[in-house]
Amino acid sequence: MSTQAKNASQQMLHIATFVASHGFAVVAIGYGGCSMPGCNGCRSRYPFTYTIGMVERGQPELMLFGLEPESAHFGISWVANEALAGRPVPVDTPMEVNNVAIKLVDVPNQWLIADRSRMAMWFNHYGPGRERLTEPAVRQLVWADADGRFPDDPSCNPKIAAMQPVLKVDPHRYPKIKPRRISSHRKRKKRR
Repeated sequence: MSTQAKNASQQMLHIATFVASHGFAVVAIGYGGCSMPGCNGCRSRYPFTYTIGMVERGQPELMLFGLEPESAHFGISWVANEALAGRPVPVDTPMEVNNVAIKLVDVPNQWLIADRSRMAMWFNHYGPGRERLTEPAVRQLVWADADGRFPDDPSCNPKIAAMQPVLKVDPHRYPKIKPRRISSHRKRKKRR
Protein backbone atom coordinates (compact mmCIF):
# COMPACT_ATOMS: atom_id res chain seq x y z
CA MET A 1 0.00 0.00 0.00
CA SER A 2 1.39 3.41 -0.93
CA THR A 3 2.05 6.01 1.75
CA GLN A 4 -0.68 8.22 0.28
CA ALA A 5 -3.24 5.39 0.38
CA LYS A 6 -2.19 4.50 3.93
CA ASN A 7 -2.63 8.16 5.04
CA ALA A 8 -6.03 8.33 3.34
CA SER A 9 -7.11 5.11 5.08
CA GLN A 10 -5.93 6.45 8.44
CA GLN A 11 -7.80 9.70 7.85
CA MET A 12 -11.03 7.85 6.99
CA LEU A 13 -10.62 5.69 10.11
CA HIS A 14 -10.11 8.85 12.18
CA ILE A 15 -13.31 10.34 10.73
CA ALA A 16 -15.30 7.14 11.37
CA THR A 17 -14.03 7.06 14.96
CA PHE A 18 -15.10 10.64 15.61
CA VAL A 19 -18.51 10.11 14.02
CA ALA A 20 -19.05 7.00 16.19
CA SER A 21 -17.83 8.57 19.43
CA HIS A 22 -18.89 12.24 19.11
CA GLY A 23 -21.71 12.11 16.55
CA PHE A 24 -19.76 14.05 13.93
CA ALA A 25 -16.29 14.82 12.60
CA VAL A 26 -15.03 18.19 11.38
CA VAL A 27 -12.98 18.44 8.17
CA ALA A 28 -10.92 21.49 7.15
CA ILE A 29 -10.37 22.08 3.41
CA GLY A 30 -8.01 24.45 1.63
CA TYR A 31 -6.06 25.83 4.60
CA GLY A 32 -2.71 24.81 3.11
CA GLY A 33 -0.15 22.33 4.31
CA CYS A 34 -0.75 18.66 4.81
CA SER A 35 1.05 15.51 5.75
CA MET A 36 0.26 13.66 2.53
CA PRO A 37 3.16 13.10 0.09
CA GLY A 38 2.74 15.22 -3.02
CA CYS A 39 0.67 17.86 -1.25
CA ASN A 40 1.70 21.29 -2.45
CA GLY A 41 0.45 23.02 0.69
CA CYS A 42 -1.23 25.86 -1.20
CA ARG A 43 -3.92 27.74 0.67
CA SER A 44 -7.22 28.13 -1.15
CA ARG A 45 -8.77 31.55 -1.61
CA TYR A 46 -11.88 30.16 0.10
CA PRO A 47 -10.85 27.69 2.82
CA PHE A 48 -13.80 26.05 4.51
CA THR A 49 -14.73 23.53 7.16
CA TYR A 50 -17.58 21.00 7.17
CA THR A 51 -19.04 18.19 9.22
CA ILE A 52 -19.46 14.51 8.51
CA GLY A 53 -21.99 12.54 10.55
CA MET A 54 -24.82 14.95 11.33
CA VAL A 55 -27.08 13.19 8.80
CA GLU A 56 -26.94 10.07 10.97
CA ARG A 57 -28.67 12.11 13.70
CA GLY A 58 -31.30 13.51 11.32
CA GLN A 59 -29.54 16.88 11.04
CA PRO A 60 -28.06 18.73 8.06
CA GLU A 61 -24.30 18.75 7.71
CA LEU A 62 -22.70 22.09 8.57
CA MET A 63 -20.11 24.17 6.74
CA LEU A 64 -18.33 27.46 7.33
CA PHE A 65 -16.00 29.66 5.26
CA GLY A 66 -13.19 31.96 6.26
CA LEU A 67 -12.23 31.29 9.86
CA GLU A 68 -8.98 29.60 10.80
CA PRO A 69 -9.43 25.86 11.47
CA GLU A 70 -9.49 26.14 15.28
CA SER A 71 -12.15 28.87 15.30
CA ALA A 72 -14.14 27.15 12.57
CA HIS A 73 -14.00 23.86 14.49
CA PHE A 74 -15.22 25.59 17.65
CA GLY A 75 -18.13 27.33 15.86
CA ILE A 76 -19.26 24.29 13.93
CA SER A 77 -18.88 22.01 16.96
CA TRP A 78 -20.94 24.36 19.10
CA VAL A 79 -23.79 24.39 16.54
CA ALA A 80 -23.53 20.62 16.00
CA ASN A 81 -23.55 19.85 19.72
CA GLU A 82 -26.59 22.08 20.24
CA ALA A 83 -28.43 20.14 17.52
CA LEU A 84 -27.39 16.78 18.95
CA ALA A 85 -28.59 17.89 22.39
CA GLY A 86 -32.05 18.63 20.94
CA ARG A 87 -31.55 22.42 20.77
CA PRO A 88 -30.96 23.03 17.06
CA VAL A 89 -29.96 26.56 16.11
CA PRO A 90 -32.83 28.05 14.09
CA VAL A 91 -32.15 28.93 10.46
CA ASP A 92 -31.79 32.65 9.56
CA THR A 93 -31.94 33.68 13.23
CA PRO A 94 -28.94 35.66 14.49
CA MET A 95 -27.57 34.68 17.88
CA GLU A 96 -24.42 35.35 19.86
CA VAL A 97 -21.78 32.76 20.80
CA ASN A 98 -18.63 33.88 22.65
CA ASN A 99 -19.35 37.52 21.73
CA VAL A 100 -19.65 36.71 18.01
CA ALA A 101 -22.94 37.02 16.13
CA ILE A 102 -23.67 33.92 14.05
CA LYS A 103 -26.55 32.52 12.03
CA LEU A 104 -27.28 29.44 9.96
CA VAL A 105 -28.45 29.64 6.36
CA ASP A 106 -29.60 26.81 4.12
CA VAL A 107 -27.27 25.77 1.31
CA PRO A 108 -29.01 24.90 -1.97
CA ASN A 109 -28.57 21.29 -3.13
CA GLN A 110 -27.02 22.68 -6.33
CA TRP A 111 -23.83 23.42 -4.39
CA LEU A 112 -23.00 19.72 -4.07
CA ILE A 113 -24.73 18.62 -7.26
CA ALA A 114 -22.40 20.97 -9.18
CA ASP A 115 -19.27 19.44 -7.62
CA ARG A 116 -19.33 16.55 -5.14
CA SER A 117 -15.60 16.99 -4.54
CA ARG A 118 -16.49 19.97 -2.33
CA MET A 119 -17.39 17.42 0.35
CA ALA A 120 -15.37 14.50 -1.02
CA MET A 121 -14.59 13.05 2.41
CA TRP A 122 -18.31 12.95 3.23
CA PHE A 123 -18.93 10.92 0.07
CA ASN A 124 -15.87 8.74 0.79
CA HIS A 125 -17.21 8.05 4.29
CA TYR A 126 -20.78 7.19 3.26
CA GLY A 127 -20.27 5.90 -0.29
CA PRO A 128 -18.65 2.46 0.12
CA GLY A 129 -21.16 -0.35 -0.13
CA ARG A 130 -23.92 1.88 -1.50
CA GLU A 131 -25.14 1.75 -5.06
CA ARG A 132 -26.57 5.25 -4.88
CA LEU A 133 -25.82 8.10 -2.50
CA THR A 134 -27.70 11.39 -2.56
CA GLU A 135 -26.28 14.69 -1.46
CA PRO A 136 -26.89 15.59 2.19
CA ALA A 137 -28.77 18.67 3.32
CA VAL A 138 -26.20 21.31 4.27
CA ARG A 139 -26.40 24.49 6.32
CA GLN A 140 -23.81 27.24 6.27
CA LEU A 141 -22.72 28.91 9.48
CA VAL A 142 -21.97 32.59 8.82
CA TRP A 143 -20.51 35.09 11.24
CA ALA A 144 -21.01 38.83 11.48
CA ASP A 145 -18.61 41.73 11.22
CA ALA A 146 -17.82 43.94 14.25
CA ASP A 147 -21.10 45.84 13.74
CA GLY A 148 -23.20 42.65 13.75
CA ARG A 149 -23.83 42.61 9.97
CA PHE A 150 -23.75 39.29 8.14
CA PRO A 151 -22.17 38.69 4.71
CA ASP A 152 -25.59 38.59 3.03
CA ASP A 153 -26.15 42.21 4.16
CA PRO A 154 -24.81 44.73 1.59
CA SER A 155 -23.55 46.94 4.45
CA CYS A 156 -21.37 44.13 5.92
CA ASN A 157 -17.66 44.92 6.11
CA PRO A 158 -16.44 43.99 2.61
CA LYS A 159 -13.41 42.09 3.97
CA ILE A 160 -15.63 39.92 6.18
CA ALA A 161 -18.16 39.38 3.38
CA ALA A 162 -15.38 38.42 0.93
CA MET A 163 -14.07 35.75 3.32
CA GLN A 164 -17.38 33.93 3.50
CA PRO A 165 -19.45 33.86 0.33
CA VAL A 166 -23.06 32.98 1.10
CA LEU A 167 -23.83 29.85 -0.89
CA LYS A 168 -27.58 30.43 -1.07
CA VAL A 169 -26.76 33.53 -3.16
CA ASP A 170 -24.41 31.74 -5.59
CA PRO A 171 -24.14 27.97 -5.00
CA HIS A 172 -22.05 27.29 -8.11
CA ARG A 173 -19.14 29.66 -7.73
CA TYR A 174 -17.54 28.92 -4.35
CA PRO A 175 -15.17 27.27 -4.00
CA LYS A 176 -14.35 27.15 -7.68
CA ILE A 177 -15.19 23.87 -9.36
CA LYS A 178 -12.06 21.98 -10.29
CA PRO A 179 -11.76 21.42 -14.03
CA ARG A 180 -12.37 17.88 -15.11
CA ARG A 181 -9.31 16.16 -16.51
CA ILE A 182 -9.59 14.91 -20.03
CA SER A 183 -7.99 11.54 -20.47
CA SER A 184 -5.07 11.39 -22.89
CA HIS A 185 -7.17 9.03 -25.06
CA ARG A 186 -9.91 11.68 -25.39
CA LYS A 187 -7.31 14.40 -26.08
CA ARG A 188 -5.81 12.38 -28.93
CA LYS A 189 -9.25 11.70 -30.33
CA LYS A 190 -10.13 15.44 -30.31
CA ARG A 191 -6.93 16.37 -32.18
CA ARG A 192 -7.69 14.08 -35.10
